[in-house]
Amino acid sequence: MSDQWPADSPDRNPIDALRERAERAEREREALQRARDVLQRENDRLRRENDRLRHELEAARRAGARQAAPFSKNRPSPHPRRPGRKAGPAYGRPAHRLAPTHIDETHDAPTPTSCPTCAGAVIDTGVATQYQEDLPPVRPIVRAFQVHIGQCQRCGRRVQGRHPLQTSDAIGAAAAQIVASHVET
Repeated sequence: MSDQWPADSPDRNPIDALRERAERAEREREALQRARDVLQRENDRLRRENDRLRHELEAARRAGARQAAPFSKNRPSPHPRRPGRKAGPAYGRPAHRLAPTHIDETHDAPTPTSCPTCAGAVIDTGVATQYQEDLPPVRPIVRAFQVHIGQCQRCGRRVQGRHPLQTSDAIGAAAAQIVASHVET
C-alpha cells in the first residue's frame, strides 16, 4: 500500500495515517454520492421527458387515425352562411340541361288512383316532362398483331417487329392487354 506510512516512521503515527485514510475515503464517498445524486436527477428528468414524448407521439398517432367530419377545416365559422343558391338577384345565372332535339320514344306515367300514404283519392293537377338519354353500348375494338421475331446476324440479339398501334412490346404471358384509346370527336 503506497499511501500507508511505514510503522517505523518517526513523524507519523499509524493511527493518524488510518484516520487520514478514513477521511480521504469519506471525502471520496461524499463526492461519489454527489455525482450519484446528479446522475439520479438527470435520469429522472430524462424519464419524465421520455414519458411526455411517448404521450405526445401516441396522441399524434390517434389524431392521424381519427375520422374527421366531411370537408372539415378545423374550427367552424362563428357566423356561417346559409348553404345553397341565394334567392333573388343574388341567385346567379339560372341554367339547366336543354331538352333534346329529337325524341325516339314517348311514355306516359299516370298518377296512381289512390295516395300511397293515406289511400285518399288523387286528382291530376298538371303534367311535367322528364327526358332520359341512354348512351349506346360501347363495342370494344380488338386488334391482333402478328409480331415477327428474328435474330440479328451481326450481334446475335433477338429482334421483334413493332406496329404503330401497338401499346406494348410484351408477348407471351403479358400478350393480352386492355387499352383506353383516344376517343375522336
